[in-house]
Order: sequence, then C-alpha cells, then structure tokens
Amino acid sequence: MKRIVIIFIFLVVSMSVRSQSVSTLAKIEPNFGDGMVVTPEGDILVSGGYNKTSILKITREGKVSTYIDSLPGPVGMGFDSNGNLFVSNYTGNSIVKITPKKEIINFAQDLDGPAGLIVNDNNEIFVTLYGAGFSGTGGKILKFKPDGSFLEISSENGLQDAIGIVLDDNKNIYATNFVGGNLIKVDTYNQSEKVATIPNAKINQITYLDNYIYLPSPNLKKIFRFNLSNGNIELFAGTGEDTIVDGSLLTSGFNMPNSCAIDANNGILYILEHNDGLIRKIKL
Repeated sequence: MKRIVIIFIFLVVSMSVRSQSVSTLAKIEPNFGDGMVVTPEGDILVSGGYNKTSILKITREGKVSTYIDSLPGPVGMGFDSNGNLFVSNYTGNSIVKITPKKEIINFAQDLDGPAGLIVNDNNEIFVTLYGAGFSGTGGKILKFKPDGSFLEISSENGLQDAIGIVLDDNKNIYATNFVGGNLIKVDTYNQSEKVATIPNAKINQITYLDNYIYLPSPNLKKIFRFNLSNGNIELFAGTGEDTIVDGSLLTSGFNMPNSCAIDANNGILYILEHNDGLIRKIKL
C-alpha cells in the first residue's frame, strides 16, 4: 500500500509540473511598462517607466484602467502594511508615497536614478540605484525607514547598474545588474557576493516566491529562475525565439519579457511583454 501511495504522489506532482502553461491575460499600450506589483486585492499594477507618467491597473479578469497619473517616470513599486504604495521615479530621482486615497506624498528626493523598489514586513523601503541620466553607474542599494531616514546597504561585489531587487524568506536581499546578468546577494550582515550569472543577459525587474527568484530576460526572450536551495539558474519558460506563443512553459514564446510580479496568495506569476504591451500569466 505504501508503494502505491508514493507512486500516486509522484504522478500527481509530475502532472502538475507538465500542466503549467503560459497564457495572455490582457493587452495594454505597446512599449509601456517597467515595474509590476500585485495589490493586496490581487490586481496587477504596471508602472509606465522613465518616459511615462502613469501606472496602470489590470484586474484578475484582464480589465485595464489608469491607477494614477502625473508621476515623473514611475518604475519600482511596493506596498506597505497600511496599503500605501511606494513608487521610485527614475526620471524624477525620487520616491513618492501614494495613499489608499490616491494622495501623492513626496518621500525621498535627489536620488541617483532610483529603479527597483520593495517594502519589507517592517515597512522599510529598499531601492536600487541604476544611475541618473542612463549612466548605469548607480550601483547601490538604499534602505529607508518609514520616517524617511536611510542608510546605504551595499555597493560592492559587482553591483553596478542595479535594477531588480527582492527579499527572500530569511531577509536576505537579492539584486540584479541590468547588463551582464549578475545576481548579487546581500545577507543580513550587509555582506554581499555574486551568487549567479546568466551569461549575456539583461535583467530588469525580478520577483520571488517559495525559494525561487524569477528573472525575465528581455534580450534573451526567456524566463529564468534561481533556485535558492541549490544555487542553480534554471530555464523556466520560453524558447528564446522572437515570438508570442502561449502554451507549455518550454515551448512558449516571448518577445520582450521586461518585468514580473507574483500573486503569492494565488500562486500566479505575471509577466510584462514590453514591446507588444501584453500581460502574460503562469499558474505556479
């Protein structure tokens, strides 16, 4: 009887993995979008990017609307425990707080090209600096307390044109360089090291769930993931061909997967196709 149960469990797990597929949820404006985040209600927000002023909202059913406008180049986003949305404005070199009532409050200014942004359980804000004016020389991670005071977390071990940033379950920080495909880990003692590289990859915004970091590469047209358990980079989805194809993970096609976000409550990975203005999804 025990042998039958083990075989059954193996078959269920195998069927679950094979059943994962890529689908298209919504169409937005082409060449729009840089960062993504899932709201507490389960909707998706997409920030316009350095040359845009708005953030879009996409419902779980695929309905698209404007969430907010009048921002100077919104990029990274994260919610605190009070429902406030923090946004890094690359062009404005600033961070703003957007309240649940859609009030825009200046939070930090005169930053060097802020890019990726996350908020931890203590409502502390972490932001990567890419470098203003497309210099790509920011190479820092800043940690802000809720009162606006901040300190520099890291600027070592290869961190240069930093954009993507996540926190794992043990409060370690992972950040990516946009060019070169390096993934940098910063532990709770602020010690940093390069833990992985995706050769020739450009990496923009990234996301994390259940011991995996998901890394879409817009130029390689694939979705990779980093397995924290064994330190390996794995191909997760995409053939690398320049095409939009829904379907099974390794036969799916991507054009320019620029960003991603996780709906942790429902186990869904959302991916932004920048060139074609598509929101793709994968049930994890």
